[in-house]
Amino acid sequence: MIDFANYTEGGTCYIVLKTNDKIKSVDDLNSPDVVTGTFTGTGTEQEFVKKYPKAKISSVIQPPGGGTRVLEVINGRIAAAAFDSPLALALESKYPQIKVVPEAHDCIAHPDIPIPIGVGFNKGDPAFAKFMTAITEKMKPEMDKTIEKYSTLEFLQDQLGS
Repeated sequence: MIDFANYTEGGTCYIVLKTNDKIKSVDDLNSPDVVTGTFTGTGTEQEFVKKYPKAKISSVIQPPGGGTRVLEVINGRIAAAAFDSPLALALESKYPQIKVVPEAHDCIAHPDIPIPIGVGFNKGDPAFAKFMTAITEKMKPEMDKTIEKYSTLEFLQDQLGS
């Protein structure tokens, strides 16, 4: 068994066309009039369906190596597409016709469906747990800056494909 000291959160955000006035916030996704693209069987899809029970989803099998459904949003096949929050700035930079919901910087810092990220260590040592928590809390601002720096198109271009 292990304990965790979390230093950030990753999670889910959404790609939407800038011209789409129906989707201004994540709350607008909870509608049968808005089709959101997900990948079949992923944790993202499972949590999205729980959080947005009225939402209409378009679910497809995720290709090898991951990816996003940005081209389907651009081509109008779906209104929104879920993606992993660290890609927000890079997607917005690569595809000027899209916007990120929540806004890209907010998406990275506060994704819609957050998942804690941290370091694991052996459970059962309260003094070490306190030490690790203190270290991660102290380094959190620096980690946040580093995550944002490496979440740009310069560093993620190969992850985005076309």
